Amino acid sequence: MGKTITEAEMEVSKTIRFCKYYSENYQPILPQEVNAGAKKHAFVKYFPTGILYFLVPFNFPLYLSLKGGLPNLLLGNVIMARFADSCPNVGRVVEDIMIKAGLNNG
Repeated sequence: MGKTITEAEMEVSKTIRFCKYYSENYQPILPQEVNAGAKKHAFVKYFPTGILYFLVPFNFPLYLSLKGGLPNLLLGNVIMARFADSCPNVGRVVEDIMIKAGLNNG
């Protein structure tokens, strides 16, 4: 898509650091008990937003697709991404990465 090898390597390196951060710091959002007063119990539970659609720009397609997608997938949302016409293969690469990571359909 017009990047030099050095620029592409820098983007891949940044993407790896980002994914590693989430793999080391991700905590599932579990129901939390909160104090609701005398002899009452209440729970706070978070639900996914739903289906998220985002446009991935051409300048950093690998990094930006995972930056927008990975945290939302970990929260249980569904992602639909539209990649720029100038870098169509990045979408296939991101899909392969996510499938290998266990984030396949369902």
